[in-house]
Amino acid sequence: MIVLGCNPWMAHGFQAARNAVNEIKKAPGRRMIVIDPRRTEVADVAELHLQLRPGTDAYLLAAVLAIILRRGGEAADFIAQHTVGWEEVRSVLAGIPIDAWVAHAGVPLADVERAVDMILAAESMVVRVELGIQQSRHSTLNSYLEKLLYLLTGNFGRRGTNAIHTWLQPLFRDSQGERSSVTGQEIIGGLLPTNRFADEVLSDDPRRVRAVWVESNNPANTAADTARFEAALPRPRALGRGRRRLHRDRRARRLRTAGVGAVREVGRDALHLRVAAKLLSPARAALRAARGHAPRARDLYPRAPRHG
Repeated sequence: MIVLGCNPWMAHGFQAARNAVNEIKKAPGRRMIVIDPRRTEVADVAELHLQLRPGTDAYLLAAVLAIILRRGGEAADFIAQHTVGWEEVRSVLAGIPIDAWVAHAGVPLADVERAVDMILAAESMVVRVELGIQQSRHSTLNSYLEKLLYLLTGNFGRRGTNAIHTWLQPLFRDSQGERSSVTGQEIIGGLLPTNRFADEVLSDDPRRVRAVWVESNNPANTAADTARFEAALPRPRALGRGRRRLHRDRRARRLRTAGVGAVREVGRDALHLRVAAKLLSPARAALRAARGHAPRARDLYPRAPRHG
């Protein structure tokens, strides 16, 4: 088990987490590697703790993948049967300066080599991650590399390895093989990938997407190919000017409707505030005197509060 950027002992990210950690610790044929800048409770009982510098996860993970590749440890049959684009990924990993990146992460190279020994010797491996790498520097790249770690070694979809989470089952159950009429992308559970949004918009097809509702997120920042995504969105400045003009017009209408009556109400509220201040100031002064403090000028000579 590789624990990456999390502490299951305290976070309880999976069922009976502490029992599972204790079972791994006690079983002679099982090992645990922790990759974390902190010395956590899980790191204390791990076989190996790679205590990297904060924010360097991407460098260390990429170096581990490069060492696996250099040793010929990739699961060639699994990769050929279940993946696409491997040669491009392989060429990138082959060009990684392993020594320099491990040094940048602040981890002894001998410990990284030992971690690779354990990974390649394991009959099965599972990678457990949480917010430590998902909300830190290079978060998207971190998530990609940690998935490469178990895919590259063929540790996916079998007992003792990573697998698709059960909450995804309804997506596949409710999929009927439909495809987008614009791009031909398969629709899974009524959903299309966010990264295909620009293709669905920037098309001459009359059935292309013509409106988008964005709620509580910023896909132009989080989706791939930012420039193309922005090209597919309406111009936010034009919307902003219209929204400001709408608010300005509404405010003007309210003021015209209120008329002089609004001025009278403001004046009456200000008078009430001044009276309240005069009544409270002696009470404040008495309280300060009871506590042995000198009176303050604002308690002796209250001023009317500002109003707007």
